[in-house]
Amino acid sequence: MTTSVHTGRIDPPAQQGRGSIDIRGVSKLYRRAGSPPVQALLPVNLSIAPGEFVSLVGPSGCGKTTLLMMLCDLLDPTTGTVLIDGRPVLAADPTVSIAFQKPTLLRWKTVLDNVLLPARIMHKLDEGARRRADELLQITGLNAFKDRYPHELSGGMQQRASIVRALVTDPNVLLMDEPFAALDEFTRDLLNDELLRLWTNRRKTVVFVTHNISEAVYLSDRVVIMAPRPGRVLDVIDIPVPRPRRAEMRDDIEFMQVVRRIRTSLNDSSGPTAGETKQPALVEEQS
Repeated sequence: MTTSVHTGRIDPPAQQGRGSIDIRGVSKLYRRAGSPPVQALLPVNLSIAPGEFVSLVGPSGCGKTTLLMMLCDLLDPTTGTVLIDGRPVLAADPTVSIAFQKPTLLRWKTVLDNVLLPARIMHKLDEGARRRADELLQITGLNAFKDRYPHELSGGMQQRASIVRALVTDPNVLLMDEPFAALDEFTRDLLNDELLRLWTNRRKTVVFVTHNISEAVYLSDRVVIMAPRPGRVLDVIDIPVPRPRRAEMRDDIEFMQVVRRIRTSLNDSSGPTAGETKQPALVEEQS
């Protein structure tokens, strides 16, 4: 199958430093015996600066999660390379951490033990890790619950614990795969503000996957717009909304104009692409 390649904006090489990401021609082709290959993601070229907050937004099947998994070496790209701080990304890289859609807390461990688990696995359970855990639990309002078990927490509190766990090893890069998707709107908005406070205080490079356009605009410095069949980057949008962000900004004209621009771009791309043929379902689940 021959398909034209749309890689979106090609940025200059990423600024080298703590948390720079350089994505060079990264694509994913799934093969299944007895079935035609499925192009899950066309080649992507994108550079992300240290400390930048970038969201990937688009409908299911556009390759958002596929790309995220390749950024932490949980999935091998078919073509291209991913560089973190100028080096090829490796599995279990201590400078890269990930928070998933579900908290995945161990039910037989306390909140504090869950939070400290990555440091324990990496043999870095020292005073610095314990101090960071205490600070992060305090910031996220979980300090009074650190000796509780996951079933004693609300869904929002469990997700906060998951984010603290992802940050406790002090990574340079934080990858987030729809971490607030299962929460009600009120809790989601609160956690958006908490995430921004954490990011402002600790300034990690964040790549955030979401279906929610307003959430992406509210959190991000840039939004990568993606479309499916095959997964591809349509555009990369700079967000002009000033920081610090406040909840009432969601009603500002400038904010709504950016949301409308992204939604229009996604709607315009929802029809079949030129020369597209119907493809079988992927073997691996995509987002």
